[in-house]
Amino acid sequence: MKKIGYVLIILSVVILVVGTTYKVRKNHNTNLMKVSEKRIIEAAQRCQNEDVCLDNKITLEFLYTKGYLKEEINPLTKEIYNYNSYVLKNLDNYEFIVVN
Repeated sequence: MKKIGYVLIILSVVILVVGTTYKVRKNHNTNLMKVSEKRIIEAAQRCQNEDVCLDNKITLEFLYTKGYLKEEINPLTKEIYNYNSYVLKNLDNYEFIVVN
């Protein structure tokens, strides 16, 4: 009878640890992507505020060539974002679109 109690306690701890680890890792990855996207969007906003970017669709290649941004790396895949990825401006909202 004691063995079943120990097994249940160990099983409960394992389930708790695995669930918590998954949630923390997922939250961490989400925050990494937010930081990367925010850096790219801020570069596009700065480009538009200085009247260099006149279009509502600003590619990463344009930001790189104009010196607003250094090559940005996807923090999850550790690969450089495609140069054709872009920031799209709708009214006052900016959205980063990844092109594979």
